[in-house]
Amino acid sequence: MLQHTDEPDVLVQALREVEQPEERIALFKRLLDAQPNLPLQICAALPAGDAQTYCRHLNRRPHLHERQRPRPVIAPRRKGPADTELDNASSVDNPISRLLPSGDCADATDARACLSMAARRAAEAGDLLAAARHCVGISGEKWSAECLFSSAEAGVEANGSRVYRLATDLCVASAPFRQHCHSHLVSVLARDTPAPTAPPGAWAETREDADLIGAAWAGRDRRMGQLAVDRFWSEALHQSYTGAQPVGNPAAHLPEAAQRHVRAAVAWRLVETGPARPWSAWQDDARAALAHHVAPVAVAPDLSVRADFPHIQDYWGRDDIGEDSIAATFYLTTARRALSADPDEDLQICLLEALARAEGDFIFQAALDPSRPLIDWTARRLERF
Repeated sequence: MLQHTDEPDVLVQALREVEQPEERIALFKRLLDAQPNLPLQICAALPAGDAQTYCRHLNRRPHLHERQRPRPVIAPRRKGPADTELDNASSVDNPISRLLPSGDCADATDARACLSMAARRAAEAGDLLAAARHCVGISGEKWSAECLFSSAEAGVEANGSRVYRLATDLCVASAPFRQHCHSHLVSVLARDTPAPTAPPGAWAETREDADLIGAAWAGRDRRMGQLAVDRFWSEALHQSYTGAQPVGNPAAHLPEAAQRHVRAAVAWRLVETGPARPWSAWQDDARAALAHHVAPVAVAPDLSVRADFPHIQDYWGRDDIGEDSIAATFYLTTARRALSADPDEDLQICLLEALARAEGDFIFQAALDPSRPLIDWTARRLERF
């Protein structure tokens, strides 16, 4: 009965009735294995120190509450992502598997919590190998993998892209959370992207992050490097334009790999902030917004606005028959769209993607154009949603 209740008071009281700290922690672990989304209040019933800290940390890890389903086997495509996940090739070397455990926390009341918190502290200090040695000493694949995932993320949060290469080793070893781990590292690095109106120099760190992400996969998994950089720019520009005006400033000083995502972000903000209009007017206004550059302003991005960073629903989750020949790219972080080599055609694709997610009923038939196959295909696909 206790394992299936959602009542915090019942769970807390049950734990507090167990006098011995070791037995209380053992009961907590049994509850956690049976019911991963335990209420936060339960943490106060655990012994002070690592056990409580670890409990609060697990409460903020939603992937632990999800049922782990085998990921479908998807054949790699030649032109862009096959879905919205980031995952390395199975042939990538896993040096973490050859590490010996640290041997620490042997006398701890809760060895799992002790090792996990020691790993996070080591990762935050920039020593990701020490962190990994703590993690591999944790019994149970799920909890060892969670430690590796958490440590990789903490390392990049504290130290930036300079430890990204080492952090990817921890992600490679963090199955069943490997895809989450890779995506989170990219997300962490994308958080501090400047606003679109920032001066060119303010983008130096973001450009360096993209270069280091690509370099981290050189010689290991070239395709993963390309996808990770694409995902990074997708999220970086999405973050940059959240709450900002649709202007084209970044297009003047960002690399080619970022341009498609500048177009996507400008079109998204234009649609999000503007009234409905005919398809021809949308095209004209999007071109004008992309060409419009304002005087640079050296102001830190408003992170409070980015706290409401919107989740973009994916309307092209898998390729249907014949669609694997269509060039693809990430769209505003969590979705996928077609990619055109023609910048103006690509801008129109971005407009259609934004209009499909906007309030109101855009008539996609107005955008059908057999002479522009990618635009025509995109309009027909989005008309279904």
